[in-house]
Order: sequence, then structure tokens, then C-alpha cells
Amino acid sequence: MQLNRSSLVVVLAILLPGLALTQNAVTPVNSGPNPYQMVENWAKLPDGRTWGSTSAVDPDLDGKSIWVAERCGANTCVNSPNVDVVLKFDESGKLVKSFGAGLMVFPHGIHVDKDGNIWVTDGQDNLPRAARGTAPAAAPAATPTATPAKVIGHQVFKFSPDGKILMTLGKPGGNQPGAPADPASCTSTSAACSDRATARATSERWSAELTRLFT
Repeated sequence: MQLNRSSLVVVLAILLPGLALTQNAVTPVNSGPNPYQMVENWAKLPDGRTWGSTSAVDPDLDGKSIWVAERCGANTCVNSPNVDVVLKFDESGKLVKSFGAGLMVFPHGIHVDKDGNIWVTDGQDNLPRAARGTAPAAAPAATPTATPAKVIGHQVFKFSPDGKILMTLGKPGGNQPGAPADPASCTSTSAACSDRATARATSERWSAELTRLFT
């Protein structure tokens, strides 16, 4: 049976109010028992170190330990080249492994693959940049104000569980205006990213690896 436009309008006019009433009748249930318990100050950092912004957390293959990529006690590691950014805590919250100092500016995504290797993405770089919300030509440069001796950022790192670098994707600092684009440079902050403008040109060397791991 086929409905013309007028018939379809009539059917929708009859059905939609009933659907709206059904949706409004559903109320959330928040009175059930909570099986979880908050444990404050569970993870123990070394003396003198405080937590910074943290968006990257993933469990280890053992199902007990936790991997964290942390932003050096702040929201950036640009001024903390000697602070490890990748941290592993055992089930008691004791820090049992740390590495990655001087490699990243803004660790954002983390993934532990089926082999126990740790993938971490860096979402920013340490190059001078214009302040947000202003035209690039008129904006004062944010810190750092000069090109650093060692450019880092916008890369993906694959570490062994002991902290050895097994693979690096992209070039330090990522793709910059006026410079040749590197299809493997990371301008997104997810755990599997590439430059959107050049994603189709991604090299087979790591495209197949990321597809295997994250799909």
C-alpha cells in the first residue's frame, strides 16, 4: 500500500503525540544500588609532583594496572622537559613505571594494544603560536616566543611496556603552513589520527598497523 503526502501527514499527526507522551513517561532511575566506590588519592605520584590535566587512561593487559599519560602537573609539558608523561600504576596505586620525558607537549590519547604496547598521541606542539581568537598577523606570540632548539609535538608514539620507542608517526611539530605536508603527521588528538587534508596519502607502513589495532 502506498501513501500519498496528505495521508502521510495525517498518520504522523496521529502517531507523534503518542510517541511524545511515551517518551515523557519514562523517568530515570537513580535509586538503585551503586556497585562502585570512589577511592580518593589512589594513584601515588613521586614526592613533589602533583597531578595535571589528564585525558589519557587505559588499563594494562593484566586487568589490574593502569596506564596514564599526564600533562606534567599542568595542562602542558612545554616547560617540563625532564618530567615523564607516561605513568603506570599497579592495583594498589603505586607508580611502578614512568617514561616519555621531553617527547610530548600535550599527551591526549592512550591505547594499550593486544601485545601490551602503549600508544600515545600528542595534541599540540612547542612552536610559537598566535593567541586564540585573534588574527594571526595581529596576535602576540604565545609562549614559547621563539622557535625552540628541539621541536616536538603532533606525533604518535608506540612504546614497549618498558618504555622503549618502537615506532614514531609524523614529524615533530606536525604540518606547518608553508612547509611540505607529511601525511603521517598528527593534527587530531585521538589514538589513531592523521592529517585530514592528506589522510588518503597515509603511508602503508603504519596505516595497516593502526587499522589492525583500532578497528
